[in-house]
Amino acid sequence: FLYTPGDKADLMEKAVQTNADALIFDFEDAVPKSRKSEARENVRAFFSDVDFGEKEICVRINGLATEYWLEDLKAAVKAGVHTIKLPMIEHPREVVMAVEVANQFTDHVPEFIVTMESPGGIYSGKEIATTCREIPQVTGLSFGIGDYCRTIGAPGESERVRDFLSHLTTAYASIGNLQPLGTVHADIED
Repeated sequence: FLYTPGDKADLMEKAVQTNADALIFDFEDAVPKSRKSEARENVRAFFSDVDFGEKEICVRINGLATEYWLEDLKAAVKAGVHTIKLPMIEHPREVVMAVEVANQFTDHVPEFIVTMESPGGIYSGKEIATTCREIPQVTGLSFGIGDYCRTIGAPGESERVRDFLSHLTTAYASIGNLQPLGTVHADIED
């Protein structure tokens, strides 16, 4: 997955030209509050104007505890994205709610990747994965190291914490019969 801020149409166009297997147009952390609607509009426009070829197109919406998530979800579903990345998941009911809401917007609900980014989410991982096993639209489980490290007060993003979260996420994904996915690799020069 190649992350690209959804409010930067020029970077989105550039991302399409890369050899990435999948693109994540971000509505969350990479987009300032004042530009959230622009990000949604860019995704709508891209889906009507751009040929993505074989690339999987994903949108990372804002967390369900924010005021933005519902409009984000609606925009992504109506645009026809393949996958929606749900950030900051701490309880299975959040996943159930997001998928149920997506079902209200379309008959062709995209896949979902669930992302755990806090101790609450990580330690609810088994319950989240068990619930996700029963929701066919949920296909992947991931973790977010940046938010997790900030929550626990860790300086930076340590490899030790990354390994810990990676091992737990892989185990939970196995429980839920989900694809385990890594976290963001933030070195934009690599």
